[in-house]
Amino acid sequence: MDRILVGTTTKAERLLVTGLVDLQPVFNALKGSVLIVGGLMTRLWLHAQPIGLPARATADVDLGIDRRRLQLAAKSRVIRPLLEKHGFDSGGGATGEPFRFAKEFSGGQKLVVDLLVAPGASRSEPPLLEKDLTSLAAPGLAYALLRGAYVMPVDFLDDGEITGFDLPLPHLDAAFVMKAELTRSGMRSRADRRRTDTVDAMCLAASCLARPDSMEALKTHRTRSDVRGALRWIAKSFGDPKAAAARRVEEHFRQEFGRAGSDEWAVDVARRFVATLDST
Repeated sequence: MDRILVGTTTKAERLLVTGLVDLQPVFNALKGSVLIVGGLMTRLWLHAQPIGLPARATADVDLGIDRRRLQLAAKSRVIRPLLEKHGFDSGGGATGEPFRFAKEFSGGQKLVVDLLVAPGASRSEPPLLEKDLTSLAAPGLAYALLRGAYVMPVDFLDDGEITGFDLPLPHLDAAFVMKAELTRSGMRSRADRRRTDTVDAMCLAASCLARPDSMEALKTHRTRSDVRGALRWIAKSFGDPKAAAARRVEEHFRQEFGRAGSDEWAVDVARRFVATLDST
């Protein structure tokens, strides 16, 4: 893939780039065992495979950790020392959120990093990442780890200056499964988060339609429970523009960008998505 170019214009975006520079040694140390997931995953894929709609910006970094590949056990201490070595300290969130790390930069700005594991990665609840470090189980992450890392070359452009990275992302089909499964699971019940998760999932579905390899991967793995759940969600949630999921997409683009008709767009994407999967 050619390098993608992402414009950096706001304080939050500049903070993200600065934080990624400091996280690069962590990515290098965990090579093959860490994926950038969440909103940044979505944004970068929508730059790499644009759909003609604006991508949602994000100022946080979510990391999916392959606990099994790192051979982490209940007595292991790998992730926390590595993050702390590079200035990211636990306690970046509320009490009871040890999975959240943060680093403070100039002006008092903090970059938050959340650590996620695949469901079933631990018998404990909440799931154990390593000694004294519990985490959150991310729906669809097991499929993303199965598919492996897609290393995306990214250049962030800020007033003529470029900061480049090779970032480990889930494959596009896995990114869709993660967002669709997150939405289907109802784990994030706040209305604003449920809306952005729905929008992200549908935008990634539209991107998948433009990549035959992504659709073929979904066909190949459609019997997996997480992939099957994601495919059922998109098939059942967008029957017409008045469906709740379609209305969430419409509300997002109308409020954020003054764009109408996104409900019908979402229904059309879902229809074509299902039809492509059902084709031989």
